[in-house]
Amino acid sequence: MLKKENKSDPYDPYDPYVPNVQSVAATQQKNEKVNKVKAQVDAVVDVMKDNIEMAKNRGVKLEDISKQTEKLEKDASNFRRSGNEVRKRMWWKDLKWKIIIALTILIILGVIIASIVVTQKSCAFKALVMKFGSVYL
Repeated sequence: MLKKENKSDPYDPYDPYVPNVQSVAATQQKNEKVNKVKAQVDAVVDVMKDNIEMAKNRGVKLEDISKQTEKLEKDASNFRRSGNEVRKRMWWKDLKWKIIIALTILIILGVIIASIVVTQKSCAFKALVMKFGSVYL
């Protein structure tokens, strides 16, 4: 008849309750691989956390930069507007001085021309008086 195997044999490869030496070594290798993968996953998670934190900081910096950009746009608009106002004021001031100078030159020329005309008339009058000798003209 068939003999029953002794269940007390620790190296029985078919006994499900007794751990196999090869399976223990394989399990340890699997555990080592799992631990390595877990360590890699933890490292990746740490890197991702750092990246997210840097992205948050960058986002804050980008918000600050966008606020500064908006402020600079407003300042540039105000500067452009005030620059145009100053330019127009200076143009009118310059035009006013040009008109004053032109009027002054015209008045001086008018005085000179008037004095020449008066002098010419008086000379012509004296010439007539001398020619005709009479004041009846």
